Amino acid sequence: MFNKITIAGRINILIGAFLLSCVIFFLIFVNGQNTIKEKSLTTAENQLDSCINVKLKLSTHALAIVLSKELEKNDSISNYHDFFMDKLQDIHFEEDNSGYFSVNQETFGIFHPVKDVNGKDRSNEVDSEGSKHIVELYKKAANGGGFFTYSTYKPGIGNRPKISYAEMIPNTNFWLTTGVYLDNVTTTHNIVENQIDKIVNTQLYSLIIVFFLVLVTVFILSWRSKRNLIKSIEIITSATDDLILGNLKKTSYNKEDELGRVVNSINTLTDRLETTSEFTKSIGNNEFDFDFEIASEHDTLGKALIATRDKLRIANENDIKRKKDDDQRNWVITGQAMLGDIIRNNQNNVTELVSTVLQNLINYTKCNQGGIFLYSNENGEECLNLEASYAYDRKKFLSKKIEIGEGLVGTCAIEKKTIYMTQIPQDYINITSGLGGATPNNLIIVPMLVEDNLLGIIELASFNKLEQYQIEFIEKVAENIASSIMSAQIAENTNKLLQQTMEQANELAAQEEEMRQNMEELQATQEESQRREKQLTEELYKILEERNSSTQE
Repeated sequence: MFNKITIAGRINILIGAFLLSCVIFFLIFVNGQNTIKEKSLTTAENQLDSCINVKLKLSTHALAIVLSKELEKNDSISNYHDFFMDKLQDIHFEEDNSGYFSVNQETFGIFHPVKDVNGKDRSNEVDSEGSKHIVELYKKAANGGGFFTYSTYKPGIGNRPKISYAEMIPNTNFWLTTGVYLDNVTTTHNIVENQIDKIVNTQLYSLIIVFFLVLVTVFILSWRSKRNLIKSIEIITSATDDLILGNLKKTSYNKEDELGRVVNSINTLTDRLETTSEFTKSIGNNEFDFDFEIASEHDTLGKALIATRDKLRIANENDIKRKKDDDQRNWVITGQAMLGDIIRNNQNNVTELVSTVLQNLINYTKCNQGGIFLYSNENGEECLNLEASYAYDRKKFLSKKIEIGEGLVGTCAIEKKTIYMTQIPQDYINITSGLGGATPNNLIIVPMLVEDNLLGIIELASFNKLEQYQIEFIEKVAENIASSIMSAQIAENTNKLLQQTMEQANELAAQEEEMRQNMEELQATQEESQRREKQLTEELYKILEERNSSTQE
């Protein structure tokens, strides 16, 4: 029953009973009430100051960790002023828009939401009392973080004392600072003091009226109330001290009075700080699915943390996508370089070329089996001959000829376009390719073309789905093989023509030698004929002369 009476009710009872007692007891009790008032005020002020320090330290530390992660993800930042302005411009945790954050690099200004300090050396800045507050804050930050009180300009009011906390942003040479003006704290202190004065005065007036009537009752109740009140305050003090030390544990308090509501508020704050701590840890570990909600529409820190979480999530997703694209690009470049060396080293032997390329292409793409068909057009009969085949880490020595337009391979030869299937019949590999083994689920058939001229077909089968970049890689390899095969065929045809030309030249030289010999024999025959003709002519002249001589005689 007694535990359900509010503190105000208990003190009212004490005041009424106290008026019935003697003046000595009245003065003693008043003195006790004043002591309680001063202790309550001192405790409340100390705890308020401690809470402010905790707020400054926790918010600065949490934001420093978040900014450190953001800087690690964005290592190519060219303008740090714009970067920090984007992150910190709208963060204020005081109702008069103070409580902002600023960033410096040693004693050089980087970002300040009120002043233009970008790139300026602030080491000589002094407050109204001549204190170099920037230098002092930098020392505090460099030594692991700390508080510093100084006098500075408050917009619209003038110079006011201000307490600031500074801390280094991890893994950087930047330091982050924030603070609150002490006149805000003083105003709160005054409000608390006025409220306590009002309560005490009200209690005192009531106590004077009933003091002499309930002297004994007041003595008992005042003693118990005083003890319970101090004990409750000690509980609250212990709870707030734990918060200051970072010990986030709940406080047990079973009384349903005003201090009970204060303890409930402290427990709620503890839960909130614990949730915020877990949320900050999850962000630091790149875990962005933590269920975190703002406490109210005025929860500036919660809003800032959620906004930072969302930005970091987007940055992390972009980083993952960029890394995946880089891995795929490196995979393609490495494969092209490897197969390019194989093609260059075997470009004079088509059989060895297609066999070696096929084996390495299957291994590199993690396919299970495949074959390369070369286009043939002998005596006007177009077909595709299986030049090389490879299945389950073994070279297959198969002989197979496919007509143009026959099956998927023949269809690919006609259409001159890549065919990719993710569902193929169980017996397709055995019937169509004859490669044997378990039937893969994915099949790709790529034409080997040079300027729309078909030189062959590549057929690959895999248990794994082929990504688009792998398909494009296989198409590029097919193009390179086709170019190499065409070059080899051109070289082979050139060699054949050269051989034919040399054979024809040798035959022509032999014919010329035979003709020369025939001409020499013909010339000798003509000379012999002329000699005999001359001889016959001379003999004929002699006979005629002899006849003429005989006639004359």
